[in-house]
Amino acid sequence: MTKLGKNGFRVVTPDTDLVIEGFPRSGNSYVEAAFRASQKTDIRLAHHTHAAANVLRAVQLDKPCYVLIRSPEDACISLVIQEPSVQDLELALSEYERFHRGISCVADQICLVPFEIATQNFNAGIGHLNARYGTRFALLSEDIDRNRIMAQVDAISRQRNTVKDGVEPYSPYATDDVRQARKAEQERLKNRLQEPALAKRLDRCTAIYRQLLPKSGLYELMQDTAA
Repeated sequence: MTKLGKNGFRVVTPDTDLVIEGFPRSGNSYVEAAFRASQKTDIRLAHHTHAAANVLRAVQLDKPCYVLIRSPEDACISLVIQEPSVQDLELALSEYERFHRGISCVADQICLVPFEIATQNFNAGIGHLNARYGTRFALLSEDIDRNRIMAQVDAISRQRNTVKDGVEPYSPYATDDVRQARKAEQERLKNRLQEPALAKRLDRCTAIYRQLLPKSGLYELMQDTAA
């Protein structure tokens, strides 16, 4: 039986086919939606626990493990915007550091996928996963565009009650008011990250992120994408 975590998010077991993990707001739901849309058969996924322990257990069980990594500034700001009642920048940075330090010991044994690749060149991440583990997961059809995936992400978020306006604030289906409010809050939080105590925490997180990036076989492709 597949073990269910909070909101039905799945913990890796011996029956799991693939683990998709990452710190919150690192593209987890996008990858889940795109992956499910691309497969012709039902795949038993472990996902969305946002816990390093799920990654470590996947390695112990020798399961294919796709782990998303995103810059701490972008991920933590997005998390605070999503959960303002339970998150602040200090807590988000602390959790970011704990998760990424937790997976660093197995970074060479998992498939690390930068956020930019996962969300802009999804098939490159799946191709890298297949090459690493000898799996044959299907690539996303060219007939399925990004807006269709985002509609599914919005549906997932509504089902799991993780959005307050019915859609993700970065969704193409979000209203102009929602997008503008998100942009303003991003700028406010970016300014706060310049405060000495937060800047120090951010520096530690950025150092870990930069240590992990070169361990992804997609690092060079990510640089090309950013150029």
